[in-house]
Amino acid sequence: MPSYQDKAFLNSIMPQITASKAFALLTVEPNNGLQAITDVALADFVAELAKHEANGASIIVRFAHEMNG
Repeated sequence: MPSYQDKAFLNSIMPQITASKAFALLTVEPNNGLQAITDVALADFVAELAKHEANGASIIVRFAHEMNG
């Protein structure tokens, strides 16, 4: 799920998104398959997004939109 660079990027853009009352559209691709998504990684991702939502950000997550079976 989110890497250090992903978190740094989110932390840098979320204040601007929140201030402009825009939505953040995050596309998440499980490139290593669904079995690679651990409970810990998912909890970390959810906590990261919840932190930004608590600060007023509006976030839409588009998950696995290119999955082919």
